[in-house]
Amino acid sequence: MPKISRDFLESRLVAKNLDLQSFVIEKLDLSGMNFDNVDLSGGSMGRCELSNSTFRSARLVEADFGYSILRSSDFSKATAPYAHFEKCNLTGSILRQCNLEGTNFLNSDLTRANLENSNLENANLIGVNAISASFFGCVLKSTDLSEADLSGTDFREAIIDEKTLRSISNSKNWKDSRFDASIFEKI
Repeated sequence: MPKISRDFLESRLVAKNLDLQSFVIEKLDLSGMNFDNVDLSGGSMGRCELSNSTFRSARLVEADFGYSILRSSDFSKATAPYAHFEKCNLTGSILRQCNLEGTNFLNSDLTRANLENSNLENANLIGVNAISASFFGCVLKSTDLSEADLSGTDFREAIIDEKTLRSISNSKNWKDSRFDASIFEKI
């Protein structure tokens, strides 16, 4: 996989629908950059500083963001099934209307993150810090939230299956979480 720099990206991100599939972009400060509509599928942006960056409508299939700082970033309408966000800081980030099926958020910080109306089926959220996060209207089937801090988390109108509900009951804390109008399904 080719390695690239911030200069390379800045010179090419003016193009719409840029294809960066399988590129390795690691340990760079890319904060505030616009990756809207970019295809980063199969690529790596591990250990990068990406705070305040945008990935709206980006293709992030199996992309690896492990250990990156993504505070206040916007992933609205991104397609990111089976992406890797292990130990990422996503505090205050927007992940609305995303396909996050099978995505791994192991031990990430999702404090105040907005994941409204996203598909998180089969996602791994073990050990996440999701204090005051919004999962409003999300699909949460076979989603693992065990050992997570879910205090004050909004699950209103979410579709939650029995397996996910068991994992929520095995979380560190789900005090003050809201489940109004949620749909609970049996497996």
